Amino acid sequence: MAQRDMGRSAGRFRALAAGLAAAAYLALLYGTTPFAREILNALRSALGVTFSPLVSAGVVAVGAALVFFYRRALWPLGPRRALLLAVIAAAYAATIALLPWPEERVHLVQYGLLAVLVTRWRRAGGVVESQRWRLHGVAWVLVAVAGAGDEMIQWWLPDRVGDLRDVALNAWAALLAQGLLVLVPPRAPLSPPPAPQ
Repeated sequence: MAQRDMGRSAGRFRALAAGLAAAAYLALLYGTTPFAREILNALRSALGVTFSPLVSAGVVAVGAALVFFYRRALWPLGPRRALLLAVIAAAYAATIALLPWPEERVHLVQYGLLAVLVTRWRRAGGVVESQRWRLHGVAWVLVAVAGAGDEMIQWWLPDRVGDLRDVALNAWAALLAQGLLVLVPPRAPLSPPPAPQ
């Protein structure tokens, strides 16, 4: 009984810690919204023509770091999972290539990472296999709503303008991240060891 309570407490603590991490990251995104344009303009001035390629390289590096972080859960891939990973990588590459402004590419990182954090929060208590699609669907909706909230905040700021294309881009970034996370099997929930007989 004591081990069962410890397992539940550890699961609740993990869920709380993951939820706080997601909330803190979202607060950071929202808190920097008024200053983001100035920061990007300063970087553009300092880096000149290398700004856009460096932003693209940064987005690719974050994506590669995510795959590296989840590498043990991803491998061995198998043909279906390898195909899905290739499709996700191609979608990221196409999105980076099609976005004309480096600032837009940053959305892939911002809301992709938020999707990872929200999914970790939702998974923290353990997920049974039959609930995986609901887990990813709810996490995607939460991140898409957070992305819409970011754009709504920009409508209230004097030097910013919210954009429906950015709402869609934030949701797309979350969807791509969820695609990667679908490949990562959930951890088994903490369960107490069988009672001695």
